[in-house]
Amino acid sequence: ANPRQAGEHLGSVDLLFLDIEMPFESGYQWLDRLPLREVRALVVVTAHERHALPAIRREAVDFLLKPYDDVSFGLAVARALRRLRPPVLPV
Repeated sequence: ANPRQAGEHLGSVDLLFLDIEMPFESGYQWLDRLPLREVRALVVVTAHERHALPAIRREAVDFLLKPYDDVSFGLAVARALRRLRPPVLPV
């Protein structure tokens, strides 16, 4: 129903699409206070370019600026999936 309730149901997260403009607090505030053990791939979604630097500092794999198109969304998913793949060890 809202971001506060959503955070109560998360543990480790492989892929998180984080909208910055949320009820009660910013997406970054919400993310920073979560008791998550791990977010392996973060994609920040926002209508404001000013949120790019905080996304980089949180090691986001992509930054979707609203309104985004299907191509941009697909590229963000592909980039996230590359991060989620286990590394290939040399033989």
